[in-house]
Amino acid sequence: MTSKGGSEPDALARAIGTVLEGLTFYDLANAVVAEVRVKVAFEELGRLKRSQLAKLEPIAPARVKDASKRPGIIP
Repeated sequence: MTSKGGSEPDALARAIGTVLEGLTFYDLANAVVAEVRVKVAFEELGRLKRSQLAKLEPIAPARVKDASKRPGIIP
């Protein structure tokens, strides 16, 4: 991911927001899908997003976490 201008905290906030959006999508998709193979794929992708978030959160100041875009409702 590359920054499109702005400060480092802005870029970090966008990164955290993007990871949260992916994690939310995979969690919701896993809850509604019936096919076992697809469930397993969504679970694995959710674990990947959680590990990415775990790496980003410790380096982000609290104000960056609060400023990160929260995921909306995914249809």
